[in-house]
Amino acid sequence: MRRLVLIISVIVSAVLLLADCKSQNQTGDIPYTVCEGYFVRNDADKVPLGKITSQREFDKLFGMAAVMGRSITPIDFSKQFVIAVSEKPTANSTTYSPLSLVRSEGRIVFSYGIERGSKISYVIQPLLLIVVDKKYESEVEVVAK
Repeated sequence: MRRLVLIISVIVSAVLLLADCKSQNQTGDIPYTVCEGYFVRNDADKVPLGKITSQREFDKLFGMAAVMGRSITPIDFSKQFVIAVSEKPTANSTTYSPLSLVRSEGRIVFSYGIERGSKISYVIQPLLLIVVDKKYESEVEVVAK
């Protein structure tokens, strides 16, 4: 009886171990940091969306501004890259929130939520920036949920 329990335990453990290894190779959470203190420049030639890998490209799109005591998140493009989400300026209150950053089928998938509020008396350009370690760099897909 003990031998049967031992054999079944070993088989179950092996199956669970193999299943866990398989799922880690296909998908997995990737750590990131949400950037604070940046805005989309008025003279940016495009609406930022997706991966940014150089300081030069970043500076063409974004400016820095410390707001209400928040510190500006430093970015080291030699070790990190940025994923940006924005849209055209709007007169509706709009907030983006990061949901997940996972590796899936050889690429990175960044999912974010959009909360649209009421009409406001001024125009904003919503922005969400996250910083990711370069060791995770690959093709990026940005998905609104």
